[in-house]
Amino acid sequence: ETPMTIGGLGLVSSAVTQPDGTSFLTLLGLARVEFLGPVRQRPYRIESIRALASPPTDEPETNALVRQVRALVRRRVKAGFDLGLPAPDDAALAKKYAQAQALANASLESFGRHVAQIKSPERLADLVASTLIGDALARQLLLATPQVDVRLRHLCQLLQGAPSTPGAE
Repeated sequence: ETPMTIGGLGLVSSAVTQPDGTSFLTLLGLARVEFLGPVRQRPYRIESIRALASPPTDEPETNALVRQVRALVRRRVKAGFDLGLPAPDDAALAKKYAQAQALANASLESFGRHVAQIKSPERLADLVASTLIGDALARQLLLATPQVDVRLRHLCQLLQGAPSTPGAE
């Protein structure tokens, strides 16, 4: 599979292997990069990369966009995280579903508190996009946008029209 031209370089900070052989990973993003072409294809693909820096922004406009993103995140947190679980007839299963729903909402509330503390507009845009934008192509568009203010503007549009469930595609 040919990679997109822009991607993220990251460090896996934790990995939990699941019984089915898949893994849950926590990735710490380090840099936005441009893929310049393969250095080697086998036994696995290795790409030559170039780090991409974001150009300077218009600070007043960027600050206004940051406030708007934070307000949209607060609205999303207030709406809650709908797991979309059916209402079960079994009381024990209903209790488990309610616990899962409460945990999801608590996690979303924790995310909202974290977002309020982020100082870097670029980090804010990247974290909110990776967490709340479910559509992979929309996330790629944001990742490939070098100008932070343009990225924040696109993010606001996506948050206003995105499904209320984070991760929904």
